[in-house]
Amino acid sequence: GESLLACAYHSSTLIGTQVVFFGGFDLTTALGDLYVLDCETFVVSRPTPEGDDPEGRYAHSAVAFGPYVVGFGGCSPTHTFGDIFVLDTENWIWLRARHLGEGLSNRGGCASALVDCSMFIHGGFGMLDWTGLFCFEDASALNLDCAELPLAQPHKESGQLHSHQHVDNTKWLESRSQHWYDDHDH
Repeated sequence: GESLLACAYHSSTLIGTQVVFFGGFDLTTALGDLYVLDCETFVVSRPTPEGDDPEGRYAHSAVAFGPYVVGFGGCSPTHTFGDIFVLDTENWIWLRARHLGEGLSNRGGCASALVDCSMFIHGGFGMLDWTGLFCFEDASALNLDCAELPLAQPHKESGQLHSHQHVDNTKWLESRSQHWYDDHDH
């Protein structure tokens, strides 16, 4: 098989028994490379998906949502990204989730996690016009359930697309922790 590329700040997403590696930084360039490690055979492959692949980036975040790798943000040496990119690993096609993530600020270095059908994004850094970096202290939830990938569908109750919710970090953490605790038997 292939060899993994020497890089840093790439994403790794477990889909079934495969780890999908995307992007990264080789100390000079933001990479758009895609590698897959089969955890059962330890064979590395380099699929070439169809579709509109995302611009090379590093310090982005990604989660597994069914057969999809859903990624957000990242940066290059000159700017940060605020887009959502989706890789269908069953058909090896890059997809664009329309309207998903509208209103999120461009950022790199954020953390993300999948909770139920929502991709929670926290923190990260933004770039000030060549004057330096700043850190975000917010948290946002992208409702992936409203996106019947590859096309975002209207929310069932209101007929409108609700794909992004900005969350006050203190109130959200308190309410979500209590909600999770109440919903689970202890």
